[in-house]
Amino acid sequence: MNARLGTLSNTRPQNPPVDLKKRPLTLLIIAVSIIWTGWIFLEGNPGNWRQFGVSSGFDVCSGDYWSLFTSLFVHVGGLHLYFNVYWLYILGGWVEERFGSRFYALLFLISGFCSSALELSFSGGTGVGLSGVLYAIFGLLWGAQLFGSHSTDEVLPKSRVQLFLIWLVACGGLTVAGVLSVGNVAHVVGLIVGLLVACAMASPARWGAKFALPALVLFSGITTLYSPWSYVWLGSRAARAQARPQWEVATYYYSAMIEQRPEDPWPLENRGRIQLYLHHELDGQADLAKAERLKRTPVGRP
Repeated sequence: MNARLGTLSNTRPQNPPVDLKKRPLTLLIIAVSIIWTGWIFLEGNPGNWRQFGVSSGFDVCSGDYWSLFTSLFVHVGGLHLYFNVYWLYILGGWVEERFGSRFYALLFLISGFCSSALELSFSGGTGVGLSGVLYAIFGLLWGAQLFGSHSTDEVLPKSRVQLFLIWLVACGGLTVAGVLSVGNVAHVVGLIVGLLVACAMASPARWGAKFALPALVLFSGITTLYSPWSYVWLGSRAARAQARPQWEVATYYYSAMIEQRPEDPWPLENRGRIQLYLHHELDGQADLAKAERLKRTPVGRP
């Protein structure tokens, strides 16, 4: 979350009383996030983010599925960390107090998994930080107001609803404008998870929401294994097929990558080498020559 958004309201909402004994998981998540991110800061500018729990989209699709969860605790700056743990303490802690640690843990795991998996599938990386989880918590609290399942006004007044919705839209705009790279898919997916949970908890129960939430979890899981629209997923399958070696399969995936991003030399170069190995000299030389030209303005490996 961004510090400047705190000025949207002149009247600062008063937070409800806190019972720390009823917030063990919230405090644990905050502590792990601070220690994990502090470890990265102490290392300076890490050359290999994988050792800190943030694998590239290519590596996640190749089997580093643990990064879907470990990346949640990593933050890229002091403000990023501060505002995420602040809102987790205020909103997440309230949810844990009222609904219990088991419910809170399940919400954390579901929203963290779905937001990371779908961010990976549609943007090429898991993203970092707790924002997807925070939007799930916000969605739960806001949905409780919309569907009348629980009273959450004391922790989520109208000014905070406006704050989260404005930030959601602003992040999309900043990303489109190229000003800031934000995990917008994770934000939206987290919000949907929270709203579905709130809807399922409403009385009378919305049965559609009870089916929709498992369907979303299932779809998120499927995308980690099969995302033919994802450039990094295609790249992971191409590299795996080439290593086996399954030349025709690898060529198929490299060709799909080239169709998506013709400016990237990496799939062209690998397809060209396969063509040469299979004695398709003209096609291979053409791919390699084009790859060499593109390297003057490289895009890089997915």
